[in-house]
Amino acid sequence: MYMPPIMVINVCQPHRERLASGLDEAPESPALPRLITPFTRTPAEGSLALLNPPPTLHQPELWTEDFNQFVCKCLIKDFELRPHVLDLLRDVFIRQIVGREKILQKQLMELIDVNQQMGNIEKTRHERIHTKKNSYMKSQSQTLDDSEDLATLEVLDENTITEQLQRRYAKEQIYTYVGDILIAVNPFHKTDLYTPEHSKLYVEAKRTSNPPHIYAVADIAYQSMVSYNGDQCIVISGESGAGKTESAHLLVQQLTVLGKANNRSLQEKILLVNSLVEAFGNACTVINDNSSRFGKYLEMKFTCGGTVVGAQISDYLLEKSRVVHHALGERNFHIFYYIYAGLAERKKLGLYKLSDSKPPKYLHNENVKLVPDIVGNAFYKEQFEAIEQCFKVIGFTLEELGSVYSILAGILNAGDVEFTSVASEHQTDKSNISNMAVLESTASLLCIRADELQEALTSHCVVTRGETIVRSNTVEKAAEVRDAMGKALYGRLFGWIVNRINSLLKPDNQSGSENQYVQI
Repeated sequence: MYMPPIMVINVCQPHRERLASGLDEAPESPALPRLITPFTRTPAEGSLALLNPPPTLHQPELWTEDFNQFVCKCLIKDFELRPHVLDLLRDVFIRQIVGREKILQKQLMELIDVNQQMGNIEKTRHERIHTKKNSYMKSQSQTLDDSEDLATLEVLDENTITEQLQRRYAKEQIYTYVGDILIAVNPFHKTDLYTPEHSKLYVEAKRTSNPPHIYAVADIAYQSMVSYNGDQCIVISGESGAGKTESAHLLVQQLTVLGKANNRSLQEKILLVNSLVEAFGNACTVINDNSSRFGKYLEMKFTCGGTVVGAQISDYLLEKSRVVHHALGERNFHIFYYIYAGLAERKKLGLYKLSDSKPPKYLHNENVKLVPDIVGNAFYKEQFEAIEQCFKVIGFTLEELGSVYSILAGILNAGDVEFTSVASEHQTDKSNISNMAVLESTASLLCIRADELQEALTSHCVVTRGETIVRSNTVEKAAEVRDAMGKALYGRLFGWIVNRINSLLKPDNQSGSENQYVQI
């Protein structure tokens, strides 16, 4: 059976001073995040812990009581009872080492050498997780029943994990816990796991009351934030196509339900932020039709009472090179295709100097050779309308929206500017623009003078000892400058959109109360 890409999701406290929680534990270090659940332990859960004790040493009688107890603490499976690293460092067994590090290190080296000579120590190699059809290796342990939390299994190796995920995936059970972590396997089709009924099931519910679900992660983060008055962070990681983008959407959706914004308009705006930013930052790749080509960090802001009051987004490492070049089988950022199809539907291509017969160079590839390949795509037209609605709901003005369209069209026009080589009187090659009409269209869309744009593309200045020398660009250099301008324009536009969103969704702190955050 084929195993799709796997993603892991975890919740932690990025910066939090530990408050009184009824647990006899030492204060936590802010640099060591840990999941704190808002629910108290019941007697039934305590009895379950006794039925599933932590692993022990193979021959405990050969070791001291202190060492046995230390190992037992390290291997506690229940994250609610698991001691913190600082607690372990204060353990009686570890404190015996203080001042004897060098002596013990020498003894260990001697012991390892003796065992190696006796052949008792064998080097082990971790096997790869084979996820292709029928190629993964069966675990040497006996066949295990399905487990919603793999951390409760007695045998936990790579083969066991793969086997369990395969079995659950075959039953449409795409979510599985491993202790504090949620593993999500992309089903690559729509499921009925995200209905309003499912959303209600995971509101203030104990984790063991329902099957593993991403809504449970959102609820744990939210309840921990409210109960412990501390910020929470949800980390989503996985390979391309694992479902990270969709998972972020689902988390934001559930957190807005839990936050119960007083302003329904604010709730709608927060839900639309991801869709708008992803139209500008996502693109089609060989293995993923909606691959995020930038890093995203979303902060949802809540009051001390748990009401969502705003959001802020940060972007990292936008793949600007995709604007001017993309590999075989890949495409430019989604927004270029959406705007082209949308403007064509409204008969406004001419207004933005876009051709209705030949696609721009920056959009041309083996799949897009004619304009009908873009303007005839119904999905692009629908997305254009949706993105324009996102702009309006979030709070962008019509003037700002028109500026965004002009800059995008200006970038596409700039890519069609062509250069020819001209021999100068000094026998050095210089470039000249061969299609001035395209240059003038680009300058008009960017609201600059055509002669200034021409000079910027075909020449550059060198300052030496206070003297400014203007030198001509070769054809190759001019093309590089043109592409660099396209990338810079898109990067600045993307950054401006993110900053504008943050200003429009900034919470009103007139009440003077401090905000709390759930970060994704």
